[in-house]
Amino acid sequence: MTQLSPVRVATVHDRQAVVDMAVSAFAGDPLVAGHLFGPRFAEWGPLFFGYLFDVRVDDREVWVTDALDSVAMWTLPGGSSMSQADRDRLWESVRAQFDAATDHRVDTFGELMQALKPAPPFWYLGVLATRPQSQGRGLASSVVQPVLSRADEAGLTCGLETASRPALALYARLGFSTVTDAALADGTPLWWLERPPQPPART
Repeated sequence: MTQLSPVRVATVHDRQAVVDMAVSAFAGDPLVAGHLFGPRFAEWGPLFFGYLFDVRVDDREVWVTDALDSVAMWTLPGGSSMSQADRDRLWESVRAQFDAATDHRVDTFGELMQALKPAPPFWYLGVLATRPQSQGRGLASSVVQPVLSRADEAGLTCGLETASRPALALYARLGFSTVTDAALADGTPLWWLERPPQPPART
């Protein structure tokens, strides 16, 4: 059996490696590399994933394999500890580089997500990514496990969205199921999934 790389909390020093990993993993994603950024994904994808990393890393809820080949970026049940003003400043510095059409698509997607997400508290899995050459080895399952276990202990739900039909099977194995689905303006399907807290395993 292949030995999996240990899982740990990411630090600011991991930023570039994590961003590169996420960009490579999402290169064929229907939502990020398709609907949102399209042919400009190589340019804007790193900005987008860099922002998602930056607003989570200080909360110590970016989990990576020690070899930096898989990452799970979570948002705390109470939301990010970074102030809204600081998050807004970071986001404005990113979106200032988008063209008007992309800015509109990102805004529309954000509004849709606000409508799909339940009221807190719940753990939000914003990004789950594994380098393409490392997929199929159970890394994604291992990198989400620390927070899934904490959610179970606290009796909290976990939630996420995906536009990747193949990813639904992975999430089902992790205990997630579809709560609702929607379609973006270009017809791209989108699913909101939730995982209720799991009972302790019987011994």
